[in-house]
Amino acid sequence: MKQDENVGAILVVTPKEDAVRALRSALIRQYGRIVSAGTVAEAKRVLAREPVAVLVILTPLGDETEIQTLFDMALRRLTSCIYVVGREIFHEAVYRQEGTEIYVCSYPLQMEQMVQTVSLLHRLRRIRMEDRREIERLNRKLEEEKSVSRLKCLLVGQKNMTEDEAHHYIEKYAMDHGLSRMRAAEQIERAMRPGS
Repeated sequence: MKQDENVGAILVVTPKEDAVRALRSALIRQYGRIVSAGTVAEAKRVLAREPVAVLVILTPLGDETEIQTLFDMALRRLTSCIYVVGREIFHEAVYRQEGTEIYVCSYPLQMEQMVQTVSLLHRLRRIRMEDRREIERLNRKLEEEKSVSRLKCLLVGQKNMTEDEAHHYIEKYAMDHGLSRMRAAEQIERAMRPGS
């Protein structure tokens, strides 16, 4: 069963074609889009042009210093990250990524574990995207409430209405003009400004 493709692709960053092939064959059954990049710069271009659900970085890469900027770019886009490092630097990598949302693991890769990790991070991205949409919706609602409340205060203070009268006035104006309460409040407020 393929995952919801609008959540994004799986991006594998490594110059090793055999590693890309192994991951692709392990993940292709569940995920429709698996993209690879041989360098960090190439991975940045992919991240900039398309949604990526999970970023998998297999070290070593020739440009290790740029990996952190790639992680920063990915996390701003709610992309989940897997950082695969050699055993000799595993503890250092874990320490450096402490407090981030980057999952660090070491070689040798266990394909079953990698598939489970990608699946978990893919679901986490979907949840985070839903949360972001809900936060945006709630912020819009909060802005609407602020705008309407500010107008109610103006109507009470300048037009000597009660709060209930101001509320009904805004609701009626919105319905009569086919507007949201926020747009109605903005129009009424503009009309109340001196010189309007």
